[in-house]
Amino acid sequence: MKWLFLVRTSLWLVFNSFLISIYGQSESKYISLHDLLIKAENQYKVHFAFDAESTNVSKAPLNLLQKDLNGFVKALSDLEIAHVIKQNDEHFLVVLTKDSEAGTSPPQKEWKDIRISGIVTDDWNQEPLIGVSVLLMPDRQLFSTDEKGQFIIEYKSQETNQWLEFRYLGYHLNRISLPIVKKFVEIKLIPQIEMLEIITITDVKSQHPSNASNFYSPSLKLTQTDLLTASVFRDPLRSIQQLSGLNGANDLSAGLQIRGGNTEENLILLDQLTLYSVDHFFGVFSNINPFMLDSVEIYKSYFPSNYGGRTSSMVRMKSQPIASKITVKSEIGLLNSNLFVQAPILKNRLEVLFAGRASTTNLGDSDAFANLLHSGNSSALNISRDQKRFVPANPEFRFNDVYLKLNARPLKMWSIGASFFRSVDKVVTNYQNTSVSGNLRVVENFNDTASWINRAYSFSSEFAWSRRFQSRISFSNSSLDDQQKILGVITTSRLDSPRTRNIQDLTLFNNQMNVYHFRFDHEYTAKNSNHQLGFEWNHYDSTLFRNIINRDVIFNVHLRNGNDFNAYYQGKFSFFERLYIGPGIRLSRYDRRNLLDASPRLQIEYRWLKNWKSSVRWGKYYQYLRQVDFEDRFGRPFSFWTQADERAFKVLISDQWELQNMIDWRKWQFVLEFYFKKLNGVAEQVYNVPLTIQDPATSPPSLPRTVIYSGTGQSYGMDFSVFRAFKYYQLNASWSWINSTVRFPQINQGNPYSQALVRPHQLKFSQTFSYKNWSLNLYHIYGSPQPYVDLFLVGDRERNVRSINEVQQVLPMYFRFDLDLNYSYRWNQSALTAGIGILNLEDRRNVKYIQYVFRIPVFNPLSPNQPPEIKIAGSEVNLLRRTLNLYINYSF
Repeated sequence: MKWLFLVRTSLWLVFNSFLISIYGQSESKYISLHDLLIKAENQYKVHFAFDAESTNVSKAPLNLLQKDLNGFVKALSDLEIAHVIKQNDEHFLVVLTKDSEAGTSPPQKEWKDIRISGIVTDDWNQEPLIGVSVLLMPDRQLFSTDEKGQFIIEYKSQETNQWLEFRYLGYHLNRISLPIVKKFVEIKLIPQIEMLEIITITDVKSQHPSNASNFYSPSLKLTQTDLLTASVFRDPLRSIQQLSGLNGANDLSAGLQIRGGNTEENLILLDQLTLYSVDHFFGVFSNINPFMLDSVEIYKSYFPSNYGGRTSSMVRMKSQPIASKITVKSEIGLLNSNLFVQAPILKNRLEVLFAGRASTTNLGDSDAFANLLHSGNSSALNISRDQKRFVPANPEFRFNDVYLKLNARPLKMWSIGASFFRSVDKVVTNYQNTSVSGNLRVVENFNDTASWINRAYSFSSEFAWSRRFQSRISFSNSSLDDQQKILGVITTSRLDSPRTRNIQDLTLFNNQMNVYHFRFDHEYTAKNSNHQLGFEWNHYDSTLFRNIINRDVIFNVHLRNGNDFNAYYQGKFSFFERLYIGPGIRLSRYDRRNLLDASPRLQIEYRWLKNWKSSVRWGKYYQYLRQVDFEDRFGRPFSFWTQADERAFKVLISDQWELQNMIDWRKWQFVLEFYFKKLNGVAEQVYNVPLTIQDPATSPPSLPRTVIYSGTGQSYGMDFSVFRAFKYYQLNASWSWINSTVRFPQINQGNPYSQALVRPHQLKFSQTFSYKNWSLNLYHIYGSPQPYVDLFLVGDRERNVRSINEVQQVLPMYFRFDLDLNYSYRWNQSALTAGIGILNLEDRRNVKYIQYVFRIPVFNPLSPNQPPEIKIAGSEVNLLRRTLNLYINYSF
């Protein structure tokens, strides 16, 4: 019986083993492709990038793991389940074949061109991602992002229902459907923290290397990462000043002086809003919150006919697009603090965006403000003064700004938006100056109150009639209110007698402006062309520029109900995938000018090689809203807007040419630009300051007056820039050379002379060192010596014309070295960054020329009985000395 039991048991075991080997093993040797790849990562110590949802559906044999890595990859590809693409020795991309992936459609017979470009960034810190795999599906064509996180796709396909997949190790898959209306997309990848492991990327390879330059774009585009890392003040507009061709040698102006142009010649747009004032703290900061911006485009010498009203350049800022989750970013700094909140109310339907910025403390107590109140060196004019600076007493300076935006999408093809912007600055300063000239002692006491408020709001509606044709209508209002009041009490006394005299001056500057903008735009995209057609109407409800001294109106321009009507067309045509032509025309009618102004624009671009393209651009521009700048004795800028009246303020007209070459060579990017700009209607304000100190025995001084000269100007030069990104190091370098002159019949016998605030040579270096969580940014700016002219000395009240050579001075070279060091720490979906920024690390004494000058009597010690000679003082002021900024920001 025992023998029979053993036989039956053995037969049962053999039979069950046989069944298991036939059925059970046949089931267990096939597992999901997802699980197989996870096991392969652990076994081979490599990383596979794949779509977790799709690979869970497909099956693969488990015995593939018995092979080595190369055999596993080859066997998996041979099964035609998935296509494995090797990026380097440790990284592989797994793409399902057409048969195993749902949602694909059979190929069509008709060929179509696919052209799309974009940028891929980290959703948390907005940093561009290098080497992201960009898959065109279902074609299974692989592209990748370059060192700037940008990619370009140019491909012919017969597929329909196409889409793009963005895959990157440690990030969630992002997928967008094609076709899309926009030809430049901005993709944000969300980190997948729970799957992150320590990896080392040794190389980035792609079947289709992308071109780092923007596809057919006359502008330079900066991402939020560029805007936050290119300035120790972490300010977007000051970051732009690091670019070639822009003046970076003026610490007291966030306004952009581009290729010899004044700040008034730049069109500055924030979404649908036109901004006429962008300064905080007299230009040390701009009033743009850095966290709310998604990108900034800068047109340096050409901008398309869609936009007008300026004669030099255009800066177009875009806020963050509609988000799928709540985003909060905050920053507390030593000088200012920022807050940004973006919250979807209805998914993909409604969202609200808020951005605010404010001074952290009273900036009047900071060292930065004290630097603003130091007078400059007057030794060039042989002025002897006991005290060479103005000492502030209890200054009070605060600012704030807010930007609110509402985005709604009632229908898939219809979106509407509304926005509001408000910026406020106010400063109250008391200061005193004492000087002794001969036997005359002068005590000057001043109370200075200044404020400027900028408001704007807009409404817009955009409808996509089809994937090729869309329309937009928008309405906006921008207003500006600048006021300055200076109460001066000047006490003069003779040292040889008890006689004293008090003179009181009350000076008022007032500038008010209110402008309404209306636009109606259409855009049609064809196979090899793009067409934009639209209408724009600007209504100037009121512009007021007034200067009053002791109730006497010194200067007054008050215009109401001005209008300009504009119609435009801008086209883009592509030929042979090498030649691109962009013609444009803008027709304008300004009701204070009895002419129809035609502004033609043209851009021609040719790709000589895959990584080398050349562009030539030309445009003619008209500007009807004018600005006059003046600076007080401390170098603090004040800008006043008014309408061109064809008398004191002519319509400004410019012709601009630009030749650009862009070359990518072995990961180096070179940009060489030549330009020429000619202007007619340049305005120059010669202002006699209401501070003329005389002997008490003499009669009271006569009132000053403001004179506006109208003339011409021209600028030509060259910009050269280099960019290279390494593993832990990034370099941006540029050199600019410019020759910029102006010409006025009343000055220098009508001969041209050098324009103010334009240094012939500027050299800039920006270096970034990044390792793990640390980032070190270094900035170097050099500006060559700059000639300048005290225009007050050129023409006197009798309009006698004098030579520039008699009064021309030279400012010394400008040099500044800035440093920014920060550390970032992440946990879950939050990030904390702490840093220190130091402007002018070497504490170099840089100076700046100003026109706001005043006259004082200077006695000749060799001839004490002779009347004093009137000299000019305060023609140079110090720029910012060493300035510290500490900051901590938090985002989730």
